[in-house]
Amino acid sequence: MFKYFKTYQESVEGEIGASYVEVDENNVIVRQVTEFGEKLYWATPHGHADERHMFTDQPEIDEALDELEVIAPSEFADVWKRATADTGAAD
Repeated sequence: MFKYFKTYQESVEGEIGASYVEVDENNVIVRQVTEFGEKLYWATPHGHADERHMFTDQPEIDEALDELEVIAPSEFADVWKRATADTGAAD
C-alpha cells in the first residue's frame, strides 16, 4: 500500500516550493515531484526530468516529521501526470 505526502522546501535560489512523494510500505520514496512556481520536476530512482532536481539522496521517510502533510493518492497522481506529460516518464 502506497502513502502520499507533501512538504515544502526552498530551492538553492531561495524560491519556496513543494515536494510530493509516493512512499511504499517500507517508508521508501519511490516517486517524487518537486514544484517551484509553475515548474514541475519528476524523479524516480531510475531517472529524472532535470539535473537540478534529481531523486532524493535520503529515500526513507519519517512519517512523524511535523512538516509532512498527508495527501490523497489522486492529488499525487494529478501532480505526477502534469510533471511527466511531455517527458515520457514511466508511471
